[in-house]
Amino acid sequence: MAQQPLNTYKTVVGVVSTTNTEVYSTKTGYTSIVLYLQIASTGIGIGTASVFHKRQSRSQSGVSTALTTIIDKALIPPNDALAVLDGRLVLERTATKTDSLVISGISTSVPNKLEYTISILETLNQ
Repeated sequence: MAQQPLNTYKTVVGVVSTTNTEVYSTKTGYTSIVLYLQIASTGIGIGTASVFHKRQSRSQSGVSTALTTIIDKALIPPNDALAVLDGRLVLERTATKTDSLVISGISTSVPNKLEYTISILETLNQ
């Protein structure tokens, strides 16, 4: 059986949706460290973006979900970018909780021209 790597670096990229969209969730058996998260306005219009930390907790009484705001409705000028996280954010996954990142936004450009880039270190829980 092949061993899982201790550390894995990931880059997640995509287009920001107008609805809250889960863009990254921690894998089973790993703790994820978000090293960097940037949202760019690549169109001619001003963008507005929101980023949330989502924690889903499971217990005997059921499942609960909590969204914690990292940044809410931040304005991003055309042809510019916003460094939402340029430090570290730890995301966990255990038997009772799962953490993820949720992003939403809108741009005055048609179609929506907001793009995100996330740099992540996934480290194996030992």
